[in-house]
This record gives sequence, C-alpha cells and structure tokens, in this order.
Amino acid sequence: MAEETKENENKESSTAAKVPVQDAVRIAAQYFANIIQHQFNDLAVEEVDKTANDDWLITVGYSMTTGTGFAALTGNLPRLYKTITIDGKTGEPLSMKIRKV
Repeated sequence: MAEETKENENKESSTAAKVPVQDAVRIAAQYFANIIQHQFNDLAVEEVDKTANDDWLITVGYSMTTGTGFAALTGNLPRLYKTITIDGKTGEPLSMKIRKV
C-alpha cells in the first residue's frame, strides 16, 4: 500500500508545474526586457494565471518613454500590456502577445 501511495505521489509531482510562480515572473520580465525594441518605463506584473497544462500566463504592464501627438505633449502616455506564456515545466518562454484591456 505504501508503494502505491508513493507511486501516485511521483505521478502527481511529475505532471505538476515545476517552475514556481516567482521564477516564472522573473523569466517573463527578463524575456520582455530582452525582446522589446523600444524604451519603456514602469514595468510591472499585472496578472498571473496558470493554464490547464500548468504553463504560466504572466501579464506585464508598461509605459512607453516617448509618444506622439497630445500624449507626447502632456507626458500622459498610455499603459500597454503583454501576456507572456512560460512553460511550467522548463521555464522556457513560449510566447508574448498583446493584451488588450
């Protein structure tokens, strides 16, 4: 009976997310900073979610450092968002998508 319980625990741990949320957030922020092609301010984690596949969906918010038109004149730059998918087992960034609010 003890062997069966241990076997079930091993199965559960092998399918569960191995990357803690704190690491997923750090990886997502680094990925964003490395891939983005323009200057930005105020990078912050806005949302964290875990998928049925145990991948992490990390939404980051940021502001551009420069703008055009009225936003550039007033300094009131819009907040933009990206959702970054992190593989829950390996920690590898899988995708970065625009998050509309």
